[in-house]
Amino acid sequence: MDGPPIFAPKRISVVGIDGKESVVSSAACGHYHSLLVDKDGRVFSAGRATDGQLGLGSRHNVCRFTQVTKGVLSRRRVVAVSAGELHSLALLDDGAVAAWGWEADGRLGRGTTTFDVLDENQDGFPSDIPGWVKMDAPVVEVR
Repeated sequence: MDGPPIFAPKRISVVGIDGKESVVSSAACGHYHSLLVDKDGRVFSAGRATDGQLGLGSRHNVCRFTQVTKGVLSRRRVVAVSAGELHSLALLDDGAVAAWGWEADGRLGRGTTTFDVLDENQDGFPSDIPGWVKMDAPVVEVR
């Protein structure tokens, strides 16, 4: 993933799990990761995955945008995303918010600063990584 910088905009292709190229409607950038939303409300992520901020269920960095299919994002339409340093948020079409990544300092808004260790059977998240939050953990309404 570490390569030479690209000093001019370059077109990239974003392909969903259905194999079809997506039409991206919005983007967000975190410290070392990026998120995209396509016109169908699907989320794609790429970059550093050290703390679950990609939502892909792994700590492996990803150098191509990959569709996020974990937790609530597997069955809900997303209208906007925001990326922090080590966490990500998605605004769902019904006004609810999904949050994932590093929960330190209460940044996920779940009312806690403790670190979750999820069972390996929960949406593919590894059980040995502290600080991971299952995306369908308590969803907060935005009014």
